[in-house]
Order: sequence, then structure tokens, then C-alpha cells
Amino acid sequence: MNFLGALTSIKVIVKTYDTPSVSGAVITFNYTKTTPDTFWAGVDAFHSFAPTFGDASIYGYYEMSANTFFAKPLLAPGKTLEELTVIVAPLLAKLDSLGVPYTSNITIHPTFIAGYKALFDGESAGVNMLTSSRMILREHVVANHTALTRVFRSAAEEGYYFIGHLIAPGVNGGVKPETSVNPIWKNGLLLPLYNHFWNGSETEDQKWAVIDHTLDVIDAGFKKISPGSGTYLNEVCVVIVLKPRY
Repeated sequence: MNFLGALTSIKVIVKTYDTPSVSGAVITFNYTKTTPDTFWAGVDAFHSFAPTFGDASIYGYYEMSANTFFAKPLLAPGKTLEELTVIVAPLLAKLDSLGVPYTSNITIHPTFIAGYKALFDGESAGVNMLTSSRMILREHVVANHTALTRVFRSAAEEGYYFIGHLIAPGVNGGVKPETSVNPIWKNGLLLPLYNHFWNGSETEDQKWAVIDHTLDVIDAGFKKISPGSGTYLNEVCVVIVLKPRY
């Protein structure tokens, strides 16, 4: 038996959203014109304002090492250039009072894509490194951002390179209190990835020594300052599940 049908109409309902303008701030410290203690006081100032930025629905991407810090960008969808300038001004004033040399630039872009292309650096691939990470909750930053900065500094001065994210998904991601989303994500604020770069000439014993140090010292330091938190499984040190003693 055959059937012949005729399609007379198609109805599709699409929910669309306006594309907001995006403002972004880029802040870079000049390590060569200051002392290590002043440099890290500036990093601590940045951490102290992280809850304020998260509450203002700002996403941050920042990188740091023992002699490098830049936030590129602090991204503020839907906010005007003037609004972002007001939000960032207290941090810049604090940097001025500490004597931290820095440059800053705040711009506005007509769409998110335009802002992304203008403000974010391109992603690289093929880098040979060991990575681990820790989610830092808002309560940890509020309670003791200075102790948190000391953990960053200790790892950075051992050669670890940080790629940090200011995320606040409980504010920016539409994660409501009554949902089943993991509470760590609801209350998360910072997600730093700490990376050790391999040079390609290490022996197996040397590699395991670095891995052990990352797990037993660097990870342990971040866990101590962030009790009750966790990490992003996709960017945790995989040896935790590969090495028998873990």
C-alpha cells in the first residue's frame, strides 16, 4: 500500500535574543618598573576586587607568572564604556595607591563577536605542559584573598604559569539556587589553571618528580585555601586517576 501526501506549510517557532554591545577592559602590570612585593600586591588587589567584578556580571580572563600579569579582558556584555569605567576605577585607584605600574584600556564593541575578536588573543595548540587547576569559591576570596595570592606567588616563583578565569557562573550563567547544578559551580568565582612547561628532555623520573610536586605541593596549597571546593575535571592533573597511589 502506498501513500501520497502533500506538505502544505511548515511552522517553526524560534526564540531569539538581542545581541548586546560588549565593553572590555585590558589591564597589564609592568614588572620591570617595580619590585616583586609591589607586583604581587597588585595581584592581590586584583583578587580583592574579583567578587565585585563577578557581581557586576563581568567575565575575566587573566594570565600571570612570576613576572607577568595581564587581565585580557574583563568582559562586560551589555554595559556601556562609561559603566565599565566606573566598575574598574576602584581597582585602578588601588593600584595607583600601591605604586603598581600598569597600563589600562577600556573599549566598547557593537556585538559579542566583535568584542571577542578585538579583546581575546588567539588560542595556541601543541604546547607540551602539565596542567592542574582548582575552583576558588567566592567565600574563599572574600575571607582571605591575601592568603590566596600567596599560594599563587609561591607556585609562580617555582615556574608555574597561570591561566585564570573569573567566571561567577552563579551570577552570570543563569544558575539558580534551586537547580541541581553542583554547588561548587553555583558559588565558584575563580578557576586558575597552573601549568608546568616541559622542555622535552626530561627523564621519566624527572617527569614524575614534577607531577608529584604538582599534586603534593601546588595542588595541596590551593586545596588548603579553598576547603569544600573542587575543580574542572577537563583540566585537572590526569595523573590523579592514572597513578596507583592516587
